[in-house]
Amino acid sequence: MEKHFDSVIYNCLTAFAKSAEWGAMSDYLNRLSNSAFRTASYVLAERVLPEVDNDKFWKCFSAIVPENTKVYLVTFLKAAKIKYKTDELFFFSPEFMAFAESVRQRGALIDRQKCLLMILPLLRTVKEVEKLLNAFCGSSCELRIKYLIMAQESVPGYFVMFQELIRGDFSSKQIQRFLTCVLDRATRYSFNFAAIAREYFGLSSYEGLFSLTIQPYEFSRFEQCYEEFKRVLNRI
Repeated sequence: MEKHFDSVIYNCLTAFAKSAEWGAMSDYLNRLSNSAFRTASYVLAERVLPEVDNDKFWKCFSAIVPENTKVYLVTFLKAAKIKYKTDELFFFSPEFMAFAESVRQRGALIDRQKCLLMILPLLRTVKEVEKLLNAFCGSSCELRIKYLIMAQESVPGYFVMFQELIRGDFSSKQIQRFLTCVLDRATRYSFNFAAIAREYFGLSSYEGLFSLTIQPYEFSRFEQCYEEFKRVLNRI
C-alpha cells in the first residue's frame, strides 16, 4: 500500500514553497527514491500545493511541470482541482496559458487530454469553458466537441457544445454521430441535450426515447442565452 504522507517530505516541500525556491524543490524531488517520490506526489497534491496562493501555485507549476509532464502534470492538476473548488485558484494565469500554447505547438495530445478531462467538468461558467477550449484546441469545432463529449458532463459544457454544433455547420449525419456519443452517458442531461439538438437541427429521422417537449419559440431564446438553455436542459 502506498504511503500518502511523510512529515519529513512535507516539511521540506513546505519550506521550499514558502520561500518560492522552485529550483530547489525540483532538485529535491529528483533525488528521492521511487517510493519516496510517490509519497511526495501525494503530499504535493493534497497538502503543500493547496496551501500556496494562486500566484505561487502557477509559478511552481511553470518551474516544475514542463520539465517532465508525464511525472508532474496530474499531481498539479489534482491540487488545482482542490484549490478551484474553494475559490482559491484562477486557471487562466499567464503561466497556464503559456503551458497550453506549448501543448498545442508540441502536439502533446496526452497532456491536452489530461488537462481538459480533469478541468472541464469543474468549470462553473460558459466563459471559462470557452477560454479553456480556446487555449488547448484553438478554433476547431470538431476538436472542441470531442473533448466536451469525452469529459464528464456539465451544464456550461452542454451550452458550449450546442454553440459549437451551430458554428460548425456539420451535416445531419455528423451531428447524429455526436449525439449518439452524448447519449452513451445515459443521464437526464444527456437525453435532454439530445432532444434539444434533435429538434433544433431538424433531425426527425434520429430516433430515441426523448420525453422533453420544446416549443418552437424557445429556440430563439436559448440560442444565445445560457440561463434559458439551462432552464430547458433542467426540465423534467
